[in-house]
Amino acid sequence: MRALGLLPLGLLAACVTTNAVMLDPGAYYPPVPVNEIVVYVDEADVEGEYVKIAMIYAEGDADLNDQSSFVEAMREKAAEIGAHAIILQGFDEPTTGDKVAEALLGTSAERRARVLAIRFVGA
Repeated sequence: MRALGLLPLGLLAACVTTNAVMLDPGAYYPPVPVNEIVVYVDEADVEGEYVKIAMIYAEGDADLNDQSSFVEAMREKAAEIGAHAIILQGFDEPTTGDKVAEALLGTSAERRARVLAIRFVGA
């Protein structure tokens, strides 16, 4: 019974899909633990020398996922590709037309987000 209570949360997290576009397709970096991925709001906040390794894109249903679930999904993708941190690049919220279509037609109003994945030099 307890496992069933946790199932919906797992399903919601899975509703955010991510993909990474490597800036140097020939580069490979070993994965890092997700809990080590630092989230920066602005590139000016980053201290130290780093290389930009990928753009990570995410999308999911705006009604089922808040911005924090998007950030967590992008942190997971960043860890998978060997980044040390992500820098938020923006969220695109559904338009009014998207929300009306969702209500009338039963379509999904998608939220989209993007981050820059970075790796610190010498780390």
